[in-house]
Amino acid sequence: MLRRLIAHRHFLVGGLCVLMMAPGCDERLKRLITEASKRQEKREAWAAKAAEKQLTPEVSPEVEAALAVVARSDFKFIVRKNDKEKERRYNGFDFAEMLRFKTKWLGRDIPDFKTWMREIGSGVFFSGKAYIVQLPDGTEIEFRTWLNNELKALPNDLPETTGGK
Repeated sequence: MLRRLIAHRHFLVGGLCVLMMAPGCDERLKRLITEASKRQEKREAWAAKAAEKQLTPEVSPEVEAALAVVARSDFKFIVRKNDKEKERRYNGFDFAEMLRFKTKWLGRDIPDFKTWMREIGSGVFFSGKAYIVQLPDGTEIEFRTWLNNELKALPNDLPETTGGK
């Protein structure tokens, strides 16, 4: 393997030497440098865009507060994707993380809680089946209903409840 790499490197260096001696070498070299420079500018623009995305919050404060409520919950959260697949059960923390991941990939630019709940938080993306919350007594209610009730029960200073405690 090492021999191949060395041989390949010598081939490239030799190729550049031949290229530089050929007629029109200056134009070719200038074009290669210009193209490389343009590629580098594109890479830098992409990196700047990626850095900017990381600085912007992934979700609104209302959605983050709702996810904090879910993460602190002791209930079981059930995801039923379709009839063939076995249901998945999550604790509050893991379900909140699953919703964060889903939000990151499908709903990064969602501006408000109502839209987030309709697009991300209400159910499975492909089948449309609602997420379920299983209460300690075994009864099951839709996640949307449960979350709205939990948020109504919170004090009005909702954004302060998400301080990462």
